[in-house]
Amino acid sequence: MEPKSERCKKLAWVAALLITLLLAAVAMYYDAKISREANIIEQKMEGNIEVINKDKNLNDLKRENRELYDSLEMYKEKLDYAIQFSYTKRYNTDTVWITKTKKVYTPVEIEKIKEEVRNDSTVMTYEYENDKNDSINYKLKIGSTAEPKWYALDMQVSDKFTIVNKKDGNVNTTNIESGNKGEITNVTVFNKKEKTRVMNKIAIGPSISFGYDFAHKKLAPTIGISVTYNIFGK
Repeated sequence: MEPKSERCKKLAWVAALLITLLLAAVAMYYDAKISREANIIEQKMEGNIEVINKDKNLNDLKRENRELYDSLEMYKEKLDYAIQFSYTKRYNTDTVWITKTKKVYTPVEIEKIKEEVRNDSTVMTYEYENDKNDSINYKLKIGSTAEPKWYALDMQVSDKFTIVNKKDGNVNTTNIESGNKGEITNVTVFNKKEKTRVMNKIAIGPSISFGYDFAHKKLAPTIGISVTYNIFGK
């Protein structure tokens, strides 16, 4: 029959192995969970957005923004950084009052003209708008005694965007600023996570620890070889 001390040693090895495997599984789960953390988006001021996110892999991007992922899939081997956002700038002009002459009117005279037009029952309001699209939408109102036969718009929207990314380890802070203070929404920022080999995060070496000695059934210091898994390192 096998000596009791030998059985205890075998049980100790089995227990140590199971604990090591369990800790490794927990560490790998936690490591994967970190990369799936949601972006923190904060509007610093009008037309200025700050996004804080961690390095992610392409599967994370696929879950977050499938449309962007599909558009970049052919470049996935070389892809390092991507950003996508929606931008809206609204211009709402006041009513432009049209006078019959080029005379420069005083504020009092202008108010009198406005009042006369408002009280003119023959002046009708005609509204025109374009077919809705993702780029430019407009609504044109014309006050006239007869329906206009045609109208034309010559429209141009210009802006300048400044995008700055600051990196601290695997945490990225991206700032997006619109020159004309337009509204920035639906932001997706992707910083590719460096490929990490599991073996590169496992360290094996000598260790001195204090634990339970199964053979002698008491707490005791131990000297031996340990296996560790680096959760935060690359």
